[in-house]
Amino acid sequence: MRPLSLVLCMALGLGGAFSALAQDYPAREVDRPLLMTRGLMEMDAEVFSFSAQSVWDNHGDLVDAPGTYQLTQIGVQLKYGILDSLQLALDLPYLTGHIHEAEGSGFGDVAGEVGLRFLHRPELLETAALFRVSYPTGLHDHSHDIINTELVQTDWITGDPGWDLYPGLAAKLFRKNWALEGRGEYWFRLQGEVAQDVLLFSGTANLDPGDGFFLQAAGLYQVLDWLVLRAGVEYTSLAQDVLDHDKLGNDSQLLLAKPSVLIQFNREFDAYGGFGYTVLGKNTGYGFPWFFGIRARF
Repeated sequence: MRPLSLVLCMALGLGGAFSALAQDYPAREVDRPLLMTRGLMEMDAEVFSFSAQSVWDNHGDLVDAPGTYQLTQIGVQLKYGILDSLQLALDLPYLTGHIHEAEGSGFGDVAGEVGLRFLHRPELLETAALFRVSYPTGLHDHSHDIINTELVQTDWITGDPGWDLYPGLAAKLFRKNWALEGRGEYWFRLQGEVAQDVLLFSGTANLDPGDGFFLQAAGLYQVLDWLVLRAGVEYTSLAQDVLDHDKLGNDSQLLLAKPSVLIQFNREFDAYGGFGYTVLGKNTGYGFPWFFGIRARF
């Protein structure tokens, strides 16, 4: 069964398992708390697809590169409220596509997260401390070949070789028909050993992924009881990888605008979709990604 079909079957199969706990969850998106309430679980399944005909180069300039950047990510996130102020989450991504000469499919690094709410002003403001850890279940080996006199990566990479740590903060400001959300993380990406193949040479090497950070902000407007408009923006910055003391020059930046629409069928089930626009970047694709997801609570 294909990963997308599996995700949809999981979501629909859980549709009949909603508990009475979900009936106490706020019906409107702008009123929903930052973390899941005690005893309530949410599954969020999302498909994100990005196909680019141009790329931001190492100097932050746009250059034509038709057919060299195509990425589809299928992600499943589970959240569970241990307490009203304590949440556990689990993320599992699956990536497929090609970037330049690297092409393939595979699971990414599985990640677990703890969220602890430390400020709660009812109907006004919530803040939470976040700590996420990922385990290297993805593809991280490096193979290279010489193409047009240049050394080019040919392995499809979906994760890092070591544990990664992501401390962060999140906040939500509540108003009658609108809300503001924000999230920030620093990414400590730990080094590890990878298999390395360069032409006729095969061996192992130490890869030190560059650290990075992630910022996200969004405004939500409750148009109707079942309809929400969302205007979001995300910024990601990653330092370059170092492979056996050789800097790979692949540091990247991406500023992405993401407007979307959320449809609330009831307290237990939502669907959302939208598109993105890459405002600026470095060593990444330029284009209009799209995304679609479903959320179920039980």
